[in-house]
Amino acid sequence: MVLFTDDQMHDAGRVDLSGVPLIYTVDLAGHRPRSTSAGARRRHTLAGFSDATFRLLQTLEAGRDADWPF
Repeated sequence: MVLFTDDQMHDAGRVDLSGVPLIYTVDLAGHRPRSTSAGARRRHTLAGFSDATFRLLQTLEAGRDADWPF
């Protein structure tokens, strides 16, 4: 699942995502505290969006590490 959000927190916690095996949250507003947890259970939070985002998703799904540019 890929969620595109401005990461405003007024709806945080209202949707149960515990059954979703892989979640990418793309924060279009930039760097700030997240409304969804990241870093565990295949939850990834990305700040900003560009064409490089798609290469980053491929890198994460392959379980690899990479330096910029991916």
